[in-house]
Amino acid sequence: MRRISMILMAFALVLTMTQCKKNEETNQDETVIITLDVKQSNGAKVDVDPTIGTVDFVTGDKVYVGSGGKYVGFLTHNGTNFVGNITDPTEGQPLQFYFLGNVIPQETLGAGTTETCSVVISDQTEHLPVISCAPSFENYVSGVTAYTGHLLNKCALVKFNVTTPSNSPICITGMKNKVTVDFSQNTVTPSMDGEGVITLPAGGGENVEKWAILLPQDALEEGEEGSAYTENGAYLGTRGAVPTIGENSYYDTGIEVNVTSIAVIDHEYVDLGLPSGTLWATCNVGANAPEEYGDYFAWGENEPKDTYNWSTYQYCNGSKNTLTKYCNNSSYGYIGFTDDLITLLPEDDAATANWGEGWRMPTKEEWEELYNNTTVIWTTQNGVNGMLFTADNSNRLFLPAAGYRGNSGLNYVGSSSFYWSSSFSTDDPNYAWDFYFQSDNYFMSDNYRSAGQSVRAVRSAPQSNTPIGAINGLFTINANGDQVYFSQGNLQYQASTNTWRFAENQWDYVGTQSPSYGMPGGTISGSDNNRISSTYSGWIDLFGWGTSGWNSGNTYYHPWDYEQPQDHWEQGYGYGPTDGTNYDFDLTGSYANSDWGVYVPIINGGNTNNTWRTLMLSEWDYVFNTRVTTSGYRYAKTQINGVNGVILLPDNWDPSIFTINNLNEGEASFNSNVINQSQWSTLENSGAVFLPAAGGRSGITAFNVGTFGGYWSATSCSYGSAYFVCFLDTSPYFYLPGNYRYYGRSVRLVQDHNR
Repeated sequence: MRRISMILMAFALVLTMTQCKKNEETNQDETVIITLDVKQSNGAKVDVDPTIGTVDFVTGDKVYVGSGGKYVGFLTHNGTNFVGNITDPTEGQPLQFYFLGNVIPQETLGAGTTETCSVVISDQTEHLPVISCAPSFENYVSGVTAYTGHLLNKCALVKFNVTTPSNSPICITGMKNKVTVDFSQNTVTPSMDGEGVITLPAGGGENVEKWAILLPQDALEEGEEGSAYTENGAYLGTRGAVPTIGENSYYDTGIEVNVTSIAVIDHEYVDLGLPSGTLWATCNVGANAPEEYGDYFAWGENEPKDTYNWSTYQYCNGSKNTLTKYCNNSSYGYIGFTDDLITLLPEDDAATANWGEGWRMPTKEEWEELYNNTTVIWTTQNGVNGMLFTADNSNRLFLPAAGYRGNSGLNYVGSSSFYWSSSFSTDDPNYAWDFYFQSDNYFMSDNYRSAGQSVRAVRSAPQSNTPIGAINGLFTINANGDQVYFSQGNLQYQASTNTWRFAENQWDYVGTQSPSYGMPGGTISGSDNNRISSTYSGWIDLFGWGTSGWNSGNTYYHPWDYEQPQDHWEQGYGYGPTDGTNYDFDLTGSYANSDWGVYVPIINGGNTNNTWRTLMLSEWDYVFNTRVTTSGYRYAKTQINGVNGVILLPDNWDPSIFTINNLNEGEASFNSNVINQSQWSTLENSGAVFLPAAGGRSGITAFNVGTFGGYWSATSCSYGSAYFVCFLDTSPYFYLPGNYRYYGRSVRLVQDHNR
């Protein structure tokens, strides 16, 4: 078992990398395996108690890895080493390592998308977590094989020596028992979760020593929060200060970790030239060759088992009418349960769980796309019967006739097969869609979710040319055919750290948390546009025009500026670039630094300046009203994950991917299309952009949050105004008015294709 009687540890990290060459017809997933060999040296004395201690890692311990400002995967201890997968480490950026003990992150971590996560230390004496981080000292460079790092601990070990009057647990309040890991900043920040309560089991009236791992904080006097009490309120005494060493409150001991190997995972896929670009794995999950049957899974389960029926099914209470997840009809749910989930979440996807981030089970529509765009024949390959799909590009895909498992039996092997999709039947939640075939027929069918069936994984087409922080769709902006990528979300700013970032999700916006104004809060917890100031530690996302922070000589140019010029005829003239005489310059040319995307580095958008820009008035107009697309569709009013706004569809949008109502209808209602998070993932992976109705701001008052969207252009307008694109619910439709520059509007940046 793990032994912890120390405060911190240090890691030395050495990464060795190997690369495999892709063959011509199949490609290999670029996920990499990392193996860590843990070597321990002498422990360190601690200030709290002169105990020398070590930490023994045990099977199941995890190290989380960050790169390029995002979480990229985790490593798990197998009894000897840490081994795991990381996805797409960022060229020129350091790898970062985080050990969180046995504590599980509160958020779902998505490789390549998660910027921050938090953990709460809830059971000190049982888990004894050690919160630590290790940035590598050198930037990741393809072909370089060695990197080093030093793991620094953010926790301290404290001994409580108390006499308990009864068997009551010891309750201690005011503790910094929460940690926020910021992959984009490589920081580990302590705070309190609620009242910061931890509970230590008592000793039945005896004088006992209680050890706890805590985060650095100051000593507290008697009666202040942080004192120790029993559950019935009896005062036990105050805790002392948790000691700190150095400016970052780190301790350091001598544990070394060596990364001994990195290799490419050998999950091959084939590109069949499908309209969506979907790539199909060449073998089943659990198999090592196309002809092998692989494992069998119940729908929504991640591991094979001996018996497949409702009594062993994970998401029911023993029968088909007691579903506990993925149920849209209360008649089938346990005690009337419903959740309206219709597509498997990543944690319930057998392909994702077994093969890692990027791999997933195909949707019903992707199966249909496969057989509708290939030639399908029954054949025998290396002695195994199955279906062969041949694409127009001559690439092929073979599915073996693996049969299925019901109860404990294996049925129809060699004569037919059932391959799960990630979509369940909305008509009857007991069923999920699968692809069925036999020697003379194939079609989509549905089957009981409890059945054991094959899984063939897919992944979205690699977007290696997509810029960091961009959505992978291309949008034409003028008659010359020039195209742009949109950023992954609206622009956000934190004044206290002078940090710019894109929203993590396209539907995210700050809004306001001030109930006195009657406006709804945004999706960014703890942030408020009404609290805009030069020192505000929250995030804002409504900006005056040209407020990048570059001073061209005008009065207002900081991102936190909100003042309204007093002279009516000079309203807005205090904002935007000027040469001292002319105030009507666009955010281009000699005054391009007034454009946020040109002047500021964006931490999750490449972190360099002169990379992004704001669309001109004519370009916004072209995107909405003139652009010629493959489908003929450009935009639609919608509601994504409960947020009102507008979808922009890329130039190559394929309508068969998802049904969207009221396309190109500016006067449609937001509720014309109500799309959940799972469905939005399909659209976003196909290049769709969403502009949330994030409201506006006048002075320090946000308005029309959730019902109005206003996005700045880079084009000046006379009389101290600037143009922006505007939309509301039902009426009026999209228009591009000029408006005073001191108003706070949303900013959605673009990057030129082939810049």
